[in-house]
Amino acid sequence: MTDAIFEEIKGRQQPDLASVPWKDGQWYYQWKFAEESQYRIWLRWPAPSSDETQPNAREAPTSDVEILLDEPVLAEGLEYFRLGSLAVSNGGSLLAYATDTDGSERYRLVIRNLETGDLLPEEIPGTIGRVVWSADDSSLLYTVVDDNWRPWQVRRHVLGQPVDQDTIVYEESDPGFFVGIGESASKEYIIIGAGDHVTSEGDRFIIKTNDTHKNARLATAPQDDPTEQAWEPLVNASDTHYIRGFETFQDFIAVEVRIDGLDHVQLMWRDGESSTVFDYHLDTQELEVRQVQEVPSGYDASEYVTERLLAPARDGVEVPVSIVRHKDTPVDGSAPLYLYGYGAYGYAIPPSFSTTRLSLLDRGFIYALAHIRGGDDLGYHWYEAGKLDRRTNTFNDFVDVARHLVDQDYVAEGRIAIAGGSAGGQLMGAVVNQAPDLWGAVAAHVPFVDVLNTMLDDTLPLTPIEWPEWGNPIEDETVFEYIRSYSPYDQLMAKEYPPILVTAGLNDPRVTYWEPAKYVAKLRALKTDDNLVLLKTNMGAGHGGRSGRYDRLYEVAEEYAFMLVVMGLVE
Repeated sequence: MTDAIFEEIKGRQQPDLASVPWKDGQWYYQWKFAEESQYRIWLRWPAPSSDETQPNAREAPTSDVEILLDEPVLAEGLEYFRLGSLAVSNGGSLLAYATDTDGSERYRLVIRNLETGDLLPEEIPGTIGRVVWSADDSSLLYTVVDDNWRPWQVRRHVLGQPVDQDTIVYEESDPGFFVGIGESASKEYIIIGAGDHVTSEGDRFIIKTNDTHKNARLATAPQDDPTEQAWEPLVNASDTHYIRGFETFQDFIAVEVRIDGLDHVQLMWRDGESSTVFDYHLDTQELEVRQVQEVPSGYDASEYVTERLLAPARDGVEVPVSIVRHKDTPVDGSAPLYLYGYGAYGYAIPPSFSTTRLSLLDRGFIYALAHIRGGDDLGYHWYEAGKLDRRTNTFNDFVDVARHLVDQDYVAEGRIAIAGGSAGGQLMGAVVNQAPDLWGAVAAHVPFVDVLNTMLDDTLPLTPIEWPEWGNPIEDETVFEYIRSYSPYDQLMAKEYPPILVTAGLNDPRVTYWEPAKYVAKLRALKTDDNLVLLKTNMGAGHGGRSGRYDRLYEVAEEYAFMLVVMGLVE
């Protein structure tokens, strides 16, 4: 069953997928996959002096194309490979790139001479995040992690000098903060920080801030006086418009805004014209299309129906639910339903197209995405309503969404397959404890299920940085008791549970592998049913699972096959 589903999903992937080329300085850049390849090849070629039209994905020139980086060569013979930062020097002759070969998210940074193809002798271990070149390409800045996998130092490496002589540019001593680096859009400034999105507009900075409103606003400030007193409003805050981010371009600023859980792009012209919001209509293709996702095995959008519901939560709040199903799938309670959720860190799961999902839809599943509190689907307040002492709202929302779908005859109780990963895996553990009879199958990927013990151990990689999300049970007894009241591991008890698939990664720095393992061991010891509980540990990977593009699809196929089998939908 797994192999059959995998071949279906693989058949929907474009085997020679390529990105739309982008211009940076005097070069065009592009990545592409060779057929059957798991990893990308990175290319570049000189940009013409008069360049009025942008090339499309299939329009790369056949001559003057240079291979910047060949991931398949680097990944050969490795069980795991992931490319981190990739940065071409300003002069275009050097390439700095970082690789992770075991899933630990500790990247090894190396530098290649693009003119000779040779690697420079220096290698820098234990890095993470971006790499930024100095203006004259004589040095670069990078971020390193400490023993607990916290990005804590920004260092400067001068080419040709020993790595152990690299200077510390910035060090964050507070264990509750991560550091990172970036650069302004003009490349005039290197930015060190953790939080606000700051970039450059001509001779002014553009600043995203939540100083006056949780949904954020945009301000500008002159370069010679970027203090808060000099800020001028650019986009005012709104109760209904949640500013997610922005990008600057030569003639306009693109602002990402979320309204009622749906993403919009607002374009603001620098000459002061009024803002414009575009909706892209697939049927008319009113906006220029640079690239459209291809489904080689075939896909007809008219065969599927999408819907949007509002499900009442137990405290009266309405929770949005995005639904997609095949047009022939009945809404009478007879079809199985797959319900996905996350609900943490202010991270929203957008209702986007997925080729993998078709394997469920074409087998008669209804697919639902619950926009539960803890994400920022409806704004920053939606995130705050699912963290700290309101964390249980997230779990209640998910259960209440499921019950509403039962009440509306989308599915019957016990016919719901649910899935979530990391903090979404915590969600899976919590709702299984709260309402086990609702679920027909559960997939909890790298689940954060031992919340209390993890938050009590400040030597673990993410514990101090996570206290603002969950609370600090070391210092507050009330927090201790509240976390214990919902922590999935602590709330396991002797009763019947649905079939559950749990995954882990041996090198996972975010959810350590023993956390899912001890959860499964306790669950097996306590449960009073004969339902299947599986633990799959990736022995050569980390938090994100396997690294190759097809290997990742196979893991999806394993999940789907598990659900189909344990729910009795296949022989």
